[in-house]
Amino acid sequence: MFEYLRGTLIENGLSHAVVDVNGVGYKVLIAPSTIAFPLNQECTIYTSFVVRENFQALYGFADAPSRNLFEIVINVSGIGPKIGLCILSQFTPDRFRDAVITDNVTRISSVPGLGKKTAEKIILELKSKLIKMPHSSSQTHHPAHHHMDAMGALVNLGFSEKAASKAIEKVTSDKSEKMELSEIVTEALRNR
Repeated sequence: MFEYLRGTLIENGLSHAVVDVNGVGYKVLIAPSTIAFPLNQECTIYTSFVVRENFQALYGFADAPSRNLFEIVINVSGIGPKIGLCILSQFTPDRFRDAVITDNVTRISSVPGLGKKTAEKIILELKSKLIKMPHSSSQTHHPAHHHMDAMGALVNLGFSEKAASKAIEKVTSDKSEKMELSEIVTEALRNR
């Protein structure tokens, strides 16, 4: 129904954002690590409108591949939007795709709310779909950009710039591999 919203980000919380599009404020449900846009600036949020028996909600994502993965994941029986957001808080679309294709049950079941059986079910139902999906080139960023984006996200979530900088340094200093933006923000929030 809605492909994306382009407007001014006027509110950004842990679970939702509000985007003013020509005087109309749209409340968009998000994962804590999804949006790292600065407040009071124009942004584009890719959306998924979910209608269930007892609710309707608009979910927002920083890019189209994340939104597309969310829509694929919530079509697995027993997986709802809440778990879909948890998956996107822990994985980039490419990393999730790789975990499914390589049958990495342990990695997938590390998502809060997912057990081993559910992870196996996700692999069984999504492997053939995700194997056809190309890697998204938009996910490859220089690590310095991740640090700047993480800083912006943490400041929008209530950190001072100094506290955000320290949290990012603490999270990334002991990691030998490159961390994705979502991982940096999530770990910084956990260690707050």
